Parts: sequence; C-alpha cells; structure tokens
Amino acid sequence: MQEAKPHSREGGQGGPIVALVAVICFMLPLVYCLSLGPAIWLVERTGMNDDFLEMIYAPLAWLYENAKFLQPIFDFYIGLWSDER
Repeated sequence: MQEAKPHSREGGQGGPIVALVAVICFMLPLVYCLSLGPAIWLVERTGMNDDFLEMIYAPLAWLYENAKFLQPIFDFYIGLWSDER
C-alpha cells in the first residue's frame, strides 16, 4: 500500500497569482481615488445630476473632512479637473 503524499506546489505556480492579487488590491483603491477627477469633469461639462457621485465618493469626502493633511492634495488634484480654479 502506498502512503499518501502531501500536495506540493511544484513549478512555483503560487508566486504569479499572489503577485497578481497584490497588484489588484493596490490598484483598485488607487483607480477609485483617481477616478474622482474625471467624474468631476464629467459632471461639470454635462450638467448631470451629481447625487449618485456624492454617494459613490462619500468615503473620499469623509477622508477629505477628517484627514486635514490630505486636503491640499485633494484640492490640487480636483483643481486639475475642475473649471472652478
């Protein structure tokens, strides 16, 4: 009778998957934060209702109000996209 061998990861398949998950976990919040600028640009130019965007970007609004050291960064970035300079 043969003994059952524990599964081993031959070929190093776990490395690329872990790297991909790490990149996705880093990129998604970054893309979310950076998407605020184009969203403001779109609302200003199309006149669309911004209630939906206020809901989507509520976490960033909270961060703006509660992390005072980030306000200049937000102001600069939003200023790049906004007509109200």
